[in-house]
Amino acid sequence: MTINQNLFRFKNTRSKEILKTLGFTNPPFNPFEVAQAMGIKVDTSLDWDKVRNIKDGLLYEDKDGLVIWINPLMPKNRQNFTLAHELGHLVYDVLPNIDKDKTLNSFYYRNNNSGPEETRANNFAAALLMPIFAIANTLISIKEKDNNTTTDEFIDGLASIFEVSREAMIIRLKKLNVLNENYVYSYI
Repeated sequence: MTINQNLFRFKNTRSKEILKTLGFTNPPFNPFEVAQAMGIKVDTSLDWDKVRNIKDGLLYEDKDGLVIWINPLMPKNRQNFTLAHELGHLVYDVLPNIDKDKTLNSFYYRNNNSGPEETRANNFAAALLMPIFAIANTLISIKEKDNNTTTDEFIDGLASIFEVSREAMIIRLKKLNVLNENYVYSYI
């Protein structure tokens, strides 16, 4: 198996730089399009063994190269985050550690595990789908259109524009210190 050598240019590269390199400038930042532009095959076929054992997504190697499987039964926003998460594993865990003969010695999957690699992949996914520059520009645009927009409406609007879940947007805004850490969404 041969890994596309072009992929190695993304090794240890921040999501912002990947978006810039590939020409993605405005939300939504579709991770399926990003993966395609990077040269990664994405498989959304219904595979019951993977659904039962992996749940969300899996990065693995087949005869044609690296593949990311995404559970097609998950909601679209979750598929987006899962694919972005697996791209984070690719960039930070796989490409830097592929051995000299360019083979992958392990595989990565998203299944609600924790640990430093999972945290880094989640942070990468959040930054890929919701980059700070785009959030700032979108917030300004929303405020210019309606200065009376509530915080909850901002969150719903941003989540819709960026095609992520409300929960993912709230976490991202808290990490960026746009929202107070104690903020509670009132419509739940």
